[in-house]
Amino acid sequence: MARKYASHASALRTAQSSGARTGHLRGTLALAALLCCETVYTLDGTEAVGDVIELTAPIPEGLELVPALSQVVVETDPGTTFTGKFGNSSDDDAYSAAKALATVGASALSTNRPVQHPASDKVLLTLTAVDTLTAGRVIAFYLVFRAVS
Repeated sequence: MARKYASHASALRTAQSSGARTGHLRGTLALAALLCCETVYTLDGTEAVGDVIELTAPIPEGLELVPALSQVVVETDPGTTFTGKFGNSSDDDAYSAAKALATVGASALSTNRPVQHPASDKVLLTLTAVDTLTAGRVIAFYLVFRAVS
């Protein structure tokens, strides 16, 4: 059995230690600020397949959503089936194609890489499967954005 190792050297460190100064990694990516947007949605029990829930106000230009750092927190069982896809007005599954929201606990939005968010667009949740929802149940979304220019 061969032993395998993960590298702790970032692309920036590798570029710097090899003497390369350009063309490897923009400094704005290496030093990007992370911003977290907390949004809470309370089920009204009448949600249906195809409904679109606006999770944010329009997001300013220059931000990428980081799905792997973003979290969905389901505090209490919302119902039998509650599934959706996360995206924006131009791509309704840009961040996650299918996310089960009926399981109590916290989970990453998806394992996708960061995605440039369209300027002045909202993050949207489009419901894809819904069954027997309980009104008053709360789902919190912690959406993490990376500021890049």
